[in-house]
Amino acid sequence: MNGEELLEKYLISVDLGIGQIKELTTLGDSQDELLVVKFPNSKVTNYFSKNNQSKYRIVSDESTIRGAIDIFKTKRPFKDFASIKDKITFYKENLRITDVGEMALYLSQLKEDEELHPQIKKIFEKSLESLIEEIKFVLSIDDAQARDMLGLT
Repeated sequence: MNGEELLEKYLISVDLGIGQIKELTTLGDSQDELLVVKFPNSKVTNYFSKNNQSKYRIVSDESTIRGAIDIFKTKRPFKDFASIKDKITFYKENLRITDVGEMALYLSQLKEDEELHPQIKKIFEKSLESLIEEIKFVLSIDDAQARDMLGLT
């Protein structure tokens, strides 16, 4: 998507929630185009690199969200790892992806694990909350309804 197409769209940040892209800018001598995003719930404005989406993703449409819900609700086998370090690294990297369907896939694997390592549990909980926030926003429903749709109640 070019910069102009992003204006007025919404993005989601695991740390800040959902915000609206208000303008594009650069800072100082940087050639990196930045998205200026207003987060109404926290009354914060923040800057995100247009070219580096590791800290955010564009909010998905209803069809994509419904697909992600189906993916999340499907029982997944455990993924085997050589070590806990490999497992932590894998999920840290893969829960930062910008595709909500892929994120739902990894979350569905983790929700079946009854003994999550504390570092993975933290990543899981933050990512799950961001998925719930996106579902609530896109489908215009409340928290309880979103959790029910995911089978978490």
